[in-house]
Amino acid sequence: MRSPGNTRELVRDVLQDHGSVDVLVRAVQTGDKYVRMRAMDALQKISVEHPELLQPFVPDLLGCIAKIPQQEVQWHVAQIIPMLQLTSEQQERAHAICRAYLAAQSRIVQAWALTALVRLGQMNPSYRQEGDALLEQALKSDSAAVRTRAELLVGELCATSASLTHRGQADSKLRPFTGL
Repeated sequence: MRSPGNTRELVRDVLQDHGSVDVLVRAVQTGDKYVRMRAMDALQKISVEHPELLQPFVPDLLGCIAKIPQQEVQWHVAQIIPMLQLTSEQQERAHAICRAYLAAQSRIVQAWALTALVRLGQMNPSYRQEGDALLEQALKSDSAAVRTRAELLVGELCATSASLTHRGQADSKLRPFTGL
């Protein structure tokens, strides 16, 4: 069961004392699944507001943490990946992690892995064509979670494309989803 518990307070405390991020990263690596779940939830929330705080922990996130087979950890890793500034090598590792997550039993993990792969494609053109193909497949998925996530992503891409088209900068890779 996923409940926010004291996660909001924890995030607030960590944002006041940036050194506490290390404590959360170590907590994810404990044997207690509830501690891992709560710590990953906090890390994901922190990544939205201050992704730079997670930069020193990219090796952990793409290494031992990404290998944890717990679904709550996996979907949060997939949510965090696009927030980070990654080197080419780290992008390759993140791509491999998310490709593996697409085969997870959890449809939520699959949906967030799809999101991360599409966003990696936005950051790195060498992944873009694959992201487009995955989106097309996901739009036909029998999973409501995956299909809905794909529809949201296409909507985001269309909005981005419309904005770029308005400014004369439309990316031809978005055209399959926009009709532009």
